[in-house]
Amino acid sequence: ARRITTLKVFFGWLHGVGVIGTDPAEPVVQQPARPPLPEILRDEEVNRLLSTARDLLWDRNRPDARPYLLVTLLMQTGMKKAECARLTPADMTTTGGVSEVSVRYADEAHAHKNRTLALHASLTPVLNQYLEQYKPKDFLFDCTPRNLEYVLEETGEKAGIKRLQVGFEALRWTSAVRDFRMGMPEERLRQKMGLSKISWRETREKIHKLAGR
Repeated sequence: ARRITTLKVFFGWLHGVGVIGTDPAEPVVQQPARPPLPEILRDEEVNRLLSTARDLLWDRNRPDARPYLLVTLLMQTGMKKAECARLTPADMTTTGGVSEVSVRYADEAHAHKNRTLALHASLTPVLNQYLEQYKPKDFLFDCTPRNLEYVLEETGEKAGIKRLQVGFEALRWTSAVRDFRMGMPEERLRQKMGLSKISWRETREKIHKLAGR
């Protein structure tokens, strides 16, 4: 697409300034390049991923709550990697039996992305186990975003998922498509994903296509 654009602009300019009598690039049809659809996990792959993370959580010798907390949090919220990496322990709250996570942006330009998302009550004991095990201070996940990617990749490999690489993008899109299939209203889904109305247009189209597969 860039090559075609370059050729059309170049020969259009040559023709415009009178260097050449006709524009040989004018008949060339230019179609906008569309990125491929993102890869998402199938339902049985989601079940295997959660089951594997749960096995790590309940391991008698070396229980590890981080994989299950991370996978479940992403599947329930569909948040981005940067949003997840910025979470603090204080962003995870439970009041009156209702668990929530708050996604916050310091920049006013991204105020529309601030949101509070409900979590399943079953995640609360997992969170408590994780806090007891890792004792995070500044951030909920006291490691680099790349390390969190490694956690997801390793859990996906242990679950035997070889068709795609389990990561933040795959889980974000998987979460969105599952919500859409379950009948979540589009406006609510847009807000849950923290997208502007303009960004939602392209995302909505992709979700519809993925849900129809």
